Amino acid sequence: MRFPHCLTRALGAALLLLLSVGCSKKSLLQSALEDPEERRDTFELTLQELDAHPEYVDELFEAARAHPTTFAALFQRAALALDDEALAREVAGHLANQPQAARRIMVAMLDEARQRPELREAIASAILDRQDVSTQILVEHPQIVQQALLGGIGVMPPPPPPVP
Repeated sequence: MRFPHCLTRALGAALLLLLSVGCSKKSLLQSALEDPEERRDTFELTLQELDAHPEYVDELFEAARAHPTTFAALFQRAALALDDEALAREVAGHLANQPQAARRIMVAMLDEARQRPELREAIASAILDRQDVSTQILVEHPQIVQQALLGGIGVMPPPPPPVP
């Protein structure tokens, strides 16, 4: 929604007046974020501006990366939201367009799975749910099976001695 020019000027003048009487950007922002309705409106207006200027999104992302607490909270929330199949597919589509990033995620997940049986179960379940593509990958890369079998032998206990 576009504001009429006179309203925009009036809001700008009011903002300048507030700033000139000692209100800082921080205090204005804190005021806007304290009230839940005002906070939602502030977020919505910010997102509308980001929609209108997608080039700002990279800047926002980099700024968020510089704030580890907020960045971790955003990713935790995103991880929880990925239980929604539509969102998971959307994110997968973005990762699919970045094969090297998808590889890094897969490697990191497999590294995490070393110490997390529930994650290994989730990965196994996903592989079984998509047997067609899993089989296609194994056929295209037979070294996966070979290395898995040979690697598994190294962790197997030695056979018992023969019974005389």
